[in-house]
Amino acid sequence: MPRPKFTFRSPVTILLLILLRNRPLPTHIISVTLRERSNYVSAYLCRLRDHGLIKRDKYGYWSITDLGIQYLAALERAISNIEELVEKLNNDLTIKLATIINRNATKMQQKATKNNKNSRFNRLESDLTSFEKIVEEAERRLGRGLSEVEYAILKYLYEFERITGRKYWWPPERNVSLAESLAEELRISSINTVSTALRELEAKGILYMTFDKRKNVPKVRIDKSINGMRARK
Repeated sequence: MPRPKFTFRSPVTILLLILLRNRPLPTHIISVTLRERSNYVSAYLCRLRDHGLIKRDKYGYWSITDLGIQYLAALERAISNIEELVEKLNNDLTIKLATIINRNATKMQQKATKNNKNSRFNRLESDLTSFEKIVEEAERRLGRGLSEVEYAILKYLYEFERITGRKYWWPPERNVSLAESLAEELRISSINTVSTALRELEAKGILYMTFDKRKNVPKVRIDKSINGMRARK
């Protein structure tokens, strides 16, 4: 089945805006969710950014803009019966997923209270604290502060594991090195800079890199010894 072309009302546009309305996400998480190649998702995200509907921070996280929120709200008002839309496009996995996410998000908004807002804040604070502990331990092992590229790599792998539940990350395409693929995901122009950062982090026991013979791909994770920092208080 051919991939949908970019339009403002395409299922992919709706899904991306709904996903990013809930929370900022990096390209690789969105790709995993959509089961699409990173370059396809990246191109779509860039089109939305060019039209001012989303934005991207220096660490590679995409988030919806005020204009995007307004546009999504207008779309939702225009769709009087979302179930009818799903029925017409029942072969489109993307719109099915968008409907589920939208329904769950609506239920959460209807039940929102001061207490559950505090609960969400506490979970977010806990996540930030866990990552901060990993950063502190990484800097202790390095004997210096993390570079911007090193920080971006750690943040990327931390978020990937936390959201997907997968310990290891590997390139979405075969015959591509970890450094090259990470450079593309993080929008870093210098592959050598990423490669150097990976070697340094591995040498200090911050990252663990190996080769998966079954999948025939290289893969990387935050080392178990430093990943355990999240469990310490």
